[in-house]
Amino acid sequence: MCRISLHLILDAKRFAMLYSHNQENDKLQQFTIFLDHALKGDSRYTSIVNDVILEAHKYTTGLKNLYNIKRDLMNIILLLSDTDKNYFKQLQDNPEEYNSQTYSKVKDIIQQQKESTS
Repeated sequence: MCRISLHLILDAKRFAMLYSHNQENDKLQQFTIFLDHALKGDSRYTSIVNDVILEAHKYTTGLKNLYNIKRDLMNIILLLSDTDKNYFKQLQDNPEEYNSQTYSKVKDIIQQQKESTS
């Protein structure tokens, strides 16, 4: 009985980790879709994209930390910040300044990260 319970617990933990990993991949994929729309000039997506970029900037510059960045976007923010700290440090604090060049660079950063983990 102990063996069966242990196997069930381990299987449940593996499933939870896989599910969590897949959720984060889904969030990143969704953000990338929003980023593509913002790149095409669709203003419905720019505020969402700008929020993520601004959070990554604030985290990278120390204005925010792990305890006060947006929890639901944390993995995307950390991925962006960790991949290119220098870029996010030099960004403006004003998201109104973000434009297609900003979005294109963020898309390149995500692509770079995907390629390095493949």
